[in-house]
Amino acid sequence: MKLLLTLTFVCAAIIMPKVVLSQSLLTTHLSDNNINITTAFSGDQLTLFGTTDIPGDIIISIRGPKNDLVIRRKQNVLGLWLNTDSVKFHDVFSYYDISSSQPLDTLLSQDLRKLYTLGLDTLNFETDESYEPSKKARFQESLIEFLQQRDLYTVRTHKAIFLNERLFYTTLDFPSSLPIGNYMVTTYLVNQGNILDTDNQIVSVRQVGLSSEIREFAHDKSAQYGILCILAALFSGWLATQILRRD
Repeated sequence: MKLLLTLTFVCAAIIMPKVVLSQSLLTTHLSDNNINITTAFSGDQLTLFGTTDIPGDIIISIRGPKNDLVIRRKQNVLGLWLNTDSVKFHDVFSYYDISSSQPLDTLLSQDLRKLYTLGLDTLNFETDESYEPSKKARFQESLIEFLQQRDLYTVRTHKAIFLNERLFYTTLDFPSSLPIGNYMVTTYLVNQGNILDTDNQIVSVRQVGLSSEIREFAHDKSAQYGILCILAALFSGWLATQILRRD
């Protein structure tokens, strides 16, 4: 169904005459605005397609809901690896993905990329305490590396593909570790080092089915959920003991 919608849009954009309805230079659409997470969820892929009124390059950013995250450093103390230091960062994107038709540093200046937070090197998370710049930078780098390892932070070049001078598309790949919430998909039209227009789409990531019911039960009735988990663990231990005895 998603592929059919994409092909329909592409064909329509090619054969329809160009009609200017507003001052907008950029228009985008998504093959779907919802991602449903079930117990068998292994990731998803959406297609973003759009048109531009003038030639240019495309940058697409995906930002997930913000959370507070703590990064800890472990050190070997008398043969034991212990948490010896930590930094808590605020308003950290739970998901951050950048796609572009050309490398970011060739499309925009460093100052402009910082202004729009485009690129991992432009991220600057806030903290409650005033840490030394070098310490904050080390811990933030470790946090970004951790999120990259979970496929939650990525930067991809040549992902946005132009079919002609004004029609483009790209695939948005979402990992299995995707957090729930609303995601902002922003497309930037870039020409000669300037951002000429932007267009936003929202993707809703939600749990459905049994996983959703379990999550709601754990949130609404945390005490009962905790008791059930303990009982389940005790039963599993007892069952394993009985099996071993029979053997």
